[in-house]
Amino acid sequence: MDNLKKNYKLIIVCFVLILITSLYLFKDRVFINDKENYYVDDYILKYDANQYMPVIIKEEDIVNLYFNEYKNNMLFDKENAFKSLNKDYREIKFGTFDKYVEYLNNNIGDSTYDATIVKYNVNSVGGKKVFGCVDNSGFKYYFKENSIMNYEVYLDDYTVEIK
Repeated sequence: MDNLKKNYKLIIVCFVLILITSLYLFKDRVFINDKENYYVDDYILKYDANQYMPVIIKEEDIVNLYFNEYKNNMLFDKENAFKSLNKDYREIKFGTFDKYVEYLNNNIGDSTYDATIVKYNVNSVGGKKVFGCVDNSGFKYYFKENSIMNYEVYLDDYTVEIK
């Protein structure tokens, strides 16, 4: 007890320093429903993380993206590739999934793994963009864009009218 009386002022100073340090460290934290949330406004404003930057994507990039996604589906996820075909086109051209797989087995070769687009064009049909392209094996693909990353695939332009 004598030590406490001797060091009373030192204990008070240490307690105040601990209290000030704690307040400083936890000043930006809020507890809501027993969960700790941090205010990050200063961080966001300081590093401009809350600002958007417009990204300009070229049509060439879009057609390459659609082509590569469809190509990967043809090679590794045939069911998804079949579902991405336009419904009318799919029913008239293939009818069943088995006929589509048979078509792929007859037409996919080693060159499909390395297929790239050699030429493409972009048209507007019914207010929607249609990306037509030809790969290095001569196969044609048409991607009708309903919205961003939502498209229908046609493997030719004569089975059904792209509308």
